Amino acid sequence: AEAKSAEILMDKLEQLSKKENKSNAEKKVMASYVEELNELLPDLNLRYDEEKDALNRSTEAIRSNIESQKQLALAKAYQDNMAEIINDIADAEMERDEATQQHVKNEQALAEATKARIDAYEELQEAGENATNAQKMAYSEAANAEAKAQENCNASAETVKKLEKNISELNAEYEKTEGYVERAFNSADIEKQLTKITEMAREKGLQVGPEIAEGIRAGKYAVPQSIEELQALVNFAKIEEKAGDSGIKVPQYIADGISDGSMKP
Repeated sequence: AEAKSAEILMDKLEQLSKKENKSNAEKKVMASYVEELNELLPDLNLRYDEEKDALNRSTEAIRSNIESQKQLALAKAYQDNMAEIINDIADAEMERDEATQQHVKNEQALAEATKARIDAYEELQEAGENATNAQKMAYSEAANAEAKAQENCNASAETVKKLEKNISELNAEYEKTEGYVERAFNSADIEKQLTKITEMAREKGLQVGPEIAEGIRAGKYAVPQSIEELQALVNFAKIEEKAGDSGIKVPQYIADGISDGSMKP
């Protein structure tokens, strides 16, 4: 919620910042936006000089910082979800273990019931035509008991199977969420690096367009580690754009090299 509010405020701040010759009232509004953003994101350290009508950070750097905070909050939410999943897995495994123990008991009961039914049958066969009603009743009861034991055994086997499936699904969900956490932290780290490199560019008077930042976020470009690398990346992006306008495609090995950082633009 805080990150979303910060994004809305940032949109308003950026829109107003583009206006030239602001009135005193508009400058006050700018200052209020900055104050609200700092309250939402204490680490932002954003300042607005009303006299010079200037922010101490570029709008791209501010957006990167907001996105970083958003990704960190997302990672925290995923981590909380992982903790809940771990508890669910622990509960499911305990339930599975109890169900397995019950199934073992049911299997033993079925084996005993089967033996009792076989014994009753053999006794009935041995008696032949002289079999008593008690022997016939004993066999009937033994057969019914075996059928019931089989039913119980089938049910407990199905219960164990369902619990195993549930545990498997929970583990898959945990691994998937773990991947979300990793990606969120990676995204937050990229945004921090973008904030840093954007501020370095601002100090050097180098204009970094949003297409560069979006290219880095999308994995199209590696994060520049110096102002020289950033300048080279900006130049490369311009060349790439002109090449595209001319219908010329940048060789894949060059694009891949720029993307993973093994080649410098």
